[in-house]
Amino acid sequence: MSFKKPFRAEPIVLGKYQIALQRKRDLRRAGKYLALACFGGMVLGAASAAFDRPQMFGSITQSTTATESAQPNSLLSGTYYSNCSMAQAAGAAPIHSGEPGYRSELDRDGDGIACEPYRN
Repeated sequence: MSFKKPFRAEPIVLGKYQIALQRKRDLRRAGKYLALACFGGMVLGAASAAFDRPQMFGSITQSTTATESAQPNSLLSGTYYSNCSMAQAAGAAPIHSGEPGYRSELDRDGDGIACEPYRN
């Protein structure tokens, strides 16, 4: 039976040349990962833009046509009432669909007459 201390390996001390080589390898590896991430991001971004484009432009044209059909005269004539109190003060209430100043936001019950008097 031996009472000697167990063998321990001495740490390797790298010289300046080995440290420089290791740094170059690390930088190359990091550059490769960065290039791969950039390329992957470009591919995914282009693919998502290509797949979303028809839906995106379709929704924009639909919402624009819906807005124009709901407010044809108020946008063209320049008549705009922010609320029904202003329309009543101007003497324009009730405003029927198609008249200048009509907006669907002012029509509470959706019957085509905006700022109509409240009935119990």
